[in-house]
Amino acid sequence: MPLIKGRITDRKAVVEVGLQAGQPLLGSVDSGSSFAEIPIHSMRGLIDTGAQVTMLTPRAVRQLDLQPRGKRLLGNVSNVARHNTYFFVMGVWYSMDEGQTLNSTRSYFAFEPVYGCDLRVESDFDVLIGMDIILQGDLHISRSGEFVWAVGREYQ
Repeated sequence: MPLIKGRITDRKAVVEVGLQAGQPLLGSVDSGSSFAEIPIHSMRGLIDTGAQVTMLTPRAVRQLDLQPRGKRLLGNVSNVARHNTYFFVMGVWYSMDEGQTLNSTRSYFAFEPVYGCDLRVESDFDVLIGMDIILQGDLHISRSGEFVWAVGREYQ
């Protein structure tokens, strides 16, 4: 079972994530069309159990060249506002032996696609990981500040 392990520092649980644009908006398709490769962009993700929705900074939206897919009304402690929504896939890198051997290989686990929103401010992270993605796994946080996020089908 893939395990994402880390330590909370400065009251933040930050993990390395990969982002991919969701299914592209289709224009015309003909018999000569080929499949487009959708690259994985490595970014910093902040795990936020208080966020219902995963959000992207303007930098992440630009890097993925995402186009808005609509609007969503979101509230926080100070106001309620409409935010652009974007369709994307987020994933995490892991190694089954936690990097203990020289032959350790990193694998990638992609979560189910989500409609996330724009964060509207830049920060020291690119993705605010909300409960729409967190609940696709089991997150355990200990008093020591260590956390383990079990992802994949085996946890169910």
